[in-house]
Amino acid sequence: MAAATNPPAGRNAGLDVLRAAAIGGVQATHLSTEYAVDWAKPVFGIGTYGVDLFFVLSGWLLGRQLLAELRATGTLDVRRFLARRWLRTLPAYFAVLGLVFGWQVLATSDPNLDWRFLVFVQNYHFRSIPYFPASWSLCVEEHFYLAIGPLLLIARRRWGVLVLAAVVAAPTVFRALGWYTEKAETHVRFDGCAIGVGLAALAVYRPQVWAAVGRLSGLWVGVVVAGLAVECWCRYRLDSLGLDTVGFAGLSGLLVVVAVRTPWLGAFKCGGLAKYVSTRSYALYLTHQFVMDGVGRAGPGADPVAAVAAILVLSLAASEVLYQGVERPGMACRERFAWSR
Repeated sequence: MAAATNPPAGRNAGLDVLRAAAIGGVQATHLSTEYAVDWAKPVFGIGTYGVDLFFVLSGWLLGRQLLAELRATGTLDVRRFLARRWLRTLPAYFAVLGLVFGWQVLATSDPNLDWRFLVFVQNYHFRSIPYFPASWSLCVEEHFYLAIGPLLLIARRRWGVLVLAAVVAAPTVFRALGWYTEKAETHVRFDGCAIGVGLAALAVYRPQVWAAVGRLSGLWVGVVVAGLAVECWCRYRLDSLGLDTVGFAGLSGLLVVVAVRTPWLGAFKCGGLAKYVSTRSYALYLTHQFVMDGVGRAGPGADPVAAVAAILVLSLAASEVLYQGVERPGMACRERFAWSR
């Protein structure tokens, strides 16, 4: 199938499909631990890599935005970038965290108001966090926001490319050397963000190469399918993981190429469903584990099909409330202030 010569104008349906698939995979993994039969758990467990897909998407979208600005103006307005990012991410996060802290105060005899959640360092010593486990990936994202602007500015200087290459390679090196306690820690988990930025750099600075890569989308689909097949085989036959973090981040990067350069993934948009789930994916990520816990406590031993259906419906409802009540107003604020407009 011929690749589009340019990324589609407006919203990209393929990227919507990827976001919807990412949050669906994460939720499927969490649901499978409680409700799936044993033989199905290895397959559903692959959904945990949805987090790495989110990282690649973040690197691609933000990298494309910043690199286009850097190429056009020769510099970056880092303050504006951070303001817009924080108005997008922090209101919903702190709304959920406020409810968690409120529950601790009102419903427990010994409240645990963990200060790490306030400054996004709970992904270090991850096993000790008392609640809100999904927030570890938000720490990686927030650290990425802080680093990407300065790193791109450094990359324009003499020897900057070498510095950038060292940063990109660092997570794999740190994992190989065992310099971590948990793989939720930022310094061993930002592979996906780096791969996404790398793809953005290719699209902005080497458009002919980017177009050539896009024309191989059929091959990339085959590589992704083969990679997932290897992962399944390893989980079933070897009882181990086949792909490391960087492996699935690489497959996610290939999916981004397919989404942006061809209409293939956009064909799975299911009407407006992919777009709807995509726009609520952040709110879904923040709320779905709390909904799971609530349904589990309310109906222990309930029929698994009924429990999963209730969780899916209530997760969508909770995400809609958070999206409409907090996330959208936060994004609207970006146009009200000169420093974020």
